[in-house]
Amino acid sequence: MSGLWDGSDPQHPGDASNNGALESPHGPLKREIEDALLIRGSRDLTDRETYRAFIADIVGRVNARHDKMITVEVQHLQALPTRRNADYEEVRVRVTATRGVTRRRVFTSVPTRLMGHQLRARVHTDQIALYLGTDHCLTVPRKPHQAGQGTVHVIHDRPVIGSLKTPPGRTASSG
Repeated sequence: MSGLWDGSDPQHPGDASNNGALESPHGPLKREIEDALLIRGSRDLTDRETYRAFIADIVGRVNARHDKMITVEVQHLQALPTRRNADYEEVRVRVTATRGVTRRRVFTSVPTRLMGHQLRARVHTDQIALYLGTDHCLTVPRKPHQAGQGTVHVIHDRPVIGSLKTPPGRTASSG
């Protein structure tokens, strides 16, 4: 069913250019953020927590202007569903012979034992959780691809260090 709440236009399903009614309320917020960045004098926010605090402050100020309307609306809200919605995208990835997975031009290294396997990847905003069947294998930090870059390589040293402990052709029993 297509309609107002699923982000599609019932007159033109699947047409992303017809969502102006959904996007237009964000215009004033975007302008507030732009103004706050200009007043701040820098667009550099050192880490994710600083960014979140910066945005939370602006949203709080914008919402304070609408306190009376929010109070009226809160009285009519229903309880939230008991089950939380997924806050990640789930995709299937195959571990290549180069001991890694590639998703949206970002190569991420994984342990050698996963070579050749198809994994489920839960792609969150800040991390990627990898599953082999129902078993959780690994969680790695996510580094998004930047426009104009080639493939980004994210090498996680823990799996690499394990393979470097024992020289090639040598086992623990040989001395």
